[in-house]
Amino acid sequence: MAAGDREALREACQAGWHRMNTRPEYVVKHQINMAEYHLAAADIPAARQWAGDAIAAATARGMKSTLMSALLTSARVAATVGDVGRAHSEVHHALSIGRGIQAALGIAEGFECLGGLAQSAEDHHKAARLLGAADAIRQKAGSRRLLLYQAGHEAAVLALRSTIGDEAFGRAWDQGTALTLGDALNYALRGRGERSRPAVGWPSLTPAERDVARLVAEGLSNKDIAGRLFASPRTVQTHLTHIYRKLGITSRVQLAQQAARQT
Repeated sequence: MAAGDREALREACQAGWHRMNTRPEYVVKHQINMAEYHLAAADIPAARQWAGDAIAAATARGMKSTLMSALLTSARVAATVGDVGRAHSEVHHALSIGRGIQAALGIAEGFECLGGLAQSAEDHHKAARLLGAADAIRQKAGSRRLLLYQAGHEAAVLALRSTIGDEAFGRAWDQGTALTLGDALNYALRGRGERSRPAVGWPSLTPAERDVARLVAEGLSNKDIAGRLFASPRTVQTHLTHIYRKLGITSRVQLAQQAARQT
């Protein structure tokens, strides 16, 4: 995978299959590698089957890091056939796992997957920021992208540059590189999981609302918060209105006090 050689990947998968007789822990990794091999060979049904088996096996064994890898592979399979909704869902699931286990390079891979899924104008700028964030993670870790994924990454960058222009792309990329790992994850996961939240109280706040609350507690103005969150001041004010209603408060001071209790 690191060299981008499909046949070498097939041979490695075969070798892994033989090792599995004595090293059962290789089972899921073998399934992931087989999914990647079949995806590279454009055998989508086989790739989907192997990826699904890997997800099931990793889930059953409680293997969080491996489950994250299996989900990202499955997301790439889904993206290849245009199932963007499923791809988004699986990447976000992987990123949620990555947050819990602090898997920085897996998180970078997830951001790069999202970078290739942009559809709307807002998504294009968000994708460029996430690609910038991924690049910053790799630079810090001294890690290079697997060559098997390099062509897809370059295609995503080229498509985004073509769509939003070099200047806007560069600006969004730089904004992404400036994000901390935690802030980049919050940005990537923003808007996910609202259906299971309660109606009131701190747990009812969306990720975007929690970001606003945290920045209010830091003493930032609506304009400054908007700049940090890549939103408009009007959007920030809308978030504040929702936050006040959900928490039963009426001022920034009260919000800052509640936010401080959550840290």
